[in-house]
Amino acid sequence: MALKTRFCPNCGAEIPIDVKFCTKCGYKQPSIDELEEMNKEEATTTVDVEPSEKQVDDQPEIVIPVSAGTIPDGYEFKANESMALSGHYVPDDDQSLDEFQHHAFEKIRSIVKKNHCDGAFNLVIQTQIDGDSSKMFIFAYFDMVNSVK
Repeated sequence: MALKTRFCPNCGAEIPIDVKFCTKCGYKQPSIDELEEMNKEEATTTVDVEPSEKQVDDQPEIVIPVSAGTIPDGYEFKANESMALSGHYVPDDDQSLDEFQHHAFEKIRSIVKKNHCDGAFNLVIQTQIDGDSSKMFIFAYFDMVNSVK
């Protein structure tokens, strides 16, 4: 039987799923129930992604870049950020994994926007699937940036 693990949202270390504190950095770990509750709260938060007709006419569409690459020229580091997302996994259904990952990228863009930043780079995503409970977790760590004007 394989030991179940998860990743620390503070330092990214792989740790046993049942520990209360990270064995590498000492960060207090949210329980699985707390992760699911955070995910439910995020899911109930609505973000207006449809621009009004006036916005379409007056403003260009704003694209928030999200990349695993290093911070490119023209951007400066603002802050480190992380996020956790949980959901249900359907075995042998690549579409459920793709949709879950798409939702993770949308959540990252939402975090960047809420923090008045222009993008996210140095992105590291760790995905865990618990086959026993059909739960899936995504942990993401990234640097938020602003464009240099």
